Amino acid sequence: MSIAKVLLAVVVLAILTPSFSIWGGKAGRFQEPTAPTQYWFNDQLIDHFNPKDTRTFAQRYWVEPQYYNPSKGRVLFYICGENTCAGVKNTSYYMQVAIANQALVVVLEHRYYGLSLPFGNNSLTLDSLTYLTVEQALADCAHFIGWMKGNNSVVNIPLNSKWVVVGGSYAGAMSAWFRLKYPHLVVGSWASSSVINAITDFTDYDYQIFLATNASGPACPKTIQNLTAYVESNLYEYGAAWALQFKSKFGPSAAKLTNEEFLYYFADVFSAAVQYSQRVELCNYLATYTSFDDIVRYFNQSGIDPITYSANFTALTNWDINYSANRLWTYQVCTQFGWFQTAHPNPAYSLRSKFVNITFFENYCKQVFGAPLWPNTDLINNEFGGKYIASSNTLIVNGGEDPWLWASNLNIGATNPLDTSYTANCNNCGHCIDLKQPTVNDPVALTNVRVKILNNITNWFNAPRSSPVMLDI
Repeated sequence: MSIAKVLLAVVVLAILTPSFSIWGGKAGRFQEPTAPTQYWFNDQLIDHFNPKDTRTFAQRYWVEPQYYNPSKGRVLFYICGENTCAGVKNTSYYMQVAIANQALVVVLEHRYYGLSLPFGNNSLTLDSLTYLTVEQALADCAHFIGWMKGNNSVVNIPLNSKWVVVGGSYAGAMSAWFRLKYPHLVVGSWASSSVINAITDFTDYDYQIFLATNASGPACPKTIQNLTAYVESNLYEYGAAWALQFKSKFGPSAAKLTNEEFLYYFADVFSAAVQYSQRVELCNYLATYTSFDDIVRYFNQSGIDPITYSANFTALTNWDINYSANRLWTYQVCTQFGWFQTAHPNPAYSLRSKFVNITFFENYCKQVFGAPLWPNTDLINNEFGGKYIASSNTLIVNGGEDPWLWASNLNIGATNPLDTSYTANCNNCGHCIDLKQPTVNDPVALTNVRVKILNNITNWFNAPRSSPVMLDI
């Protein structure tokens, strides 16, 4: 592939996927959903666990009734995660699953993100963020489902309707956790790229980037390692003035980063390509570039804004629909989940800089919030089971090249036969690949996984409520 074609692919990637920010949070430019119409659940509780607290906020949601058969009473409930919700995605595979089952599609925006603000423009202060927890977000979903069954005027949903919950990435974990915690409300869970295992020092993310790029041949990860070493030398060996000049090549936003923040940004541009199913294009480019200026050009056209890696930027409390997700997601990982992406301890398998270590993230969390916030990941894993989650009718689906699969479970059926895990092992099968619109060029492995998803969900809808159903197909 020519350099021009690869650069075009990178630009397309930037258009199709949200910008990638610290710890995998997403900070894409806001685009108002065009269809269908958005609605508001005005009575969502701010605190579900304090009966004396009756405060509420308006939470945004969407419905797609075009293919819905009310006599069947089937609902596919899509949870939006750590970004402004884009509403119903009519081209996604979950829409095809809904059509096949004549199901209503319902989409709910996550509290604090997008326009679902518990405290309006003051929702980003540290005190206001107290209610930004996964437990509160799961309770939002439960309260919302209860209200949708017979209380809303948008569409007729029978009280005995069957719901299947769907989500991707963090929302994929929410999907699995929701079925675990509220099994009376949903008959099954499709948990795409679900990060069900909270991990503080997430070195395996880096390891997976190595494994994925190595599938293109050992020259690809070696090139990234050499580029990382070259950047390190320019940042640390020739003085602060030289380092500033070097970072400025990547734009004015990059010049504002500390050396460590820049190194995190530098690693994430490569990681994002692998994560979002562009590994082949990335490695083809790295096999043909002729100078470091080509690398700079690649970064500048990636659509990833370096400023989102700045602790000073994330510390801002002024609400902005385009950038607030950076602070919100940073709060969630600094208080509950971790997933701090550090270099693998074996340099042979590491593509990230050794300077971006766990101490860097400890300081980052403290600097952003002005307080020593740090997650106790054992609490989350004890609450929900981590990778040993024991629920029923739960599909854990992963792309074989996705660096987040190490926070999931690739063999869950061995520990709990009522749940199962499917992995699409194929080129460019990255994060949430199963949720994307199918094409005639999809790998056979991905197509087969999608067939299994459809068959399982169809059987959940068809089965009596009294018994879990899981197909090992």
